[in-house]
Amino acid sequence: MFREAYTPIKRGFDEHMGYYQGCGSAYTHIAACCSAGSADNDTHFTCAHTGAGKDYRGYDWFRSGPAPNAGKSVPDLSASTSNSATLISDAAIDFIHRQHANTPFFLYLPFQNIHAPYTCDARFRNLYAHATHLTEEEKTIFGYISELDDAVGSVVGALHEAERYDNSIVVSRATMERRRIRA
Repeated sequence: MFREAYTPIKRGFDEHMGYYQGCGSAYTHIAACCSAGSADNDTHFTCAHTGAGKDYRGYDWFRSGPAPNAGKSVPDLSASTSNSATLISDAAIDFIHRQHANTPFFLYLPFQNIHAPYTCDARFRNLYAHATHLTEEEKTIFGYISELDDAVGSVVGALHEAERYDNSIVVSRATMERRRIRA
């Protein structure tokens, strides 16, 4: 259940942009657990209410941070129909470029990729269009992963541009998985 005390701003973060719940559309940002409407993108898709119990669907994309939203989190309706991977990477890049050269910072990027509903921009799914050994669902999943890889690559590129990469620690789930395998 939602409680303001559990939001990022109330838990020590200076800025936040993104979702509070899981199972939301990566494009419409409507929170609802269901399957995607299409493999390539869901810019206008909203899950139907199942009729079983209370309807918890609702808009789930918030922004806080620099003025005018310092210290408070408000719904960011301008994000609707924009891909969450792009929104998160663009916000991270903006954040990196606003930091002072020698000031340390913590940047947490909770991408939706690879959580359901599975859908991605067509350009990433099309990377696998001619892979006849993959099912259509696998092409979507691989496209979704490639979309994430592209977004993370953009953020790492921004660290390089800002000359912060050599003094940064980047931790990912993949990094943690490799460590666990070696141990």
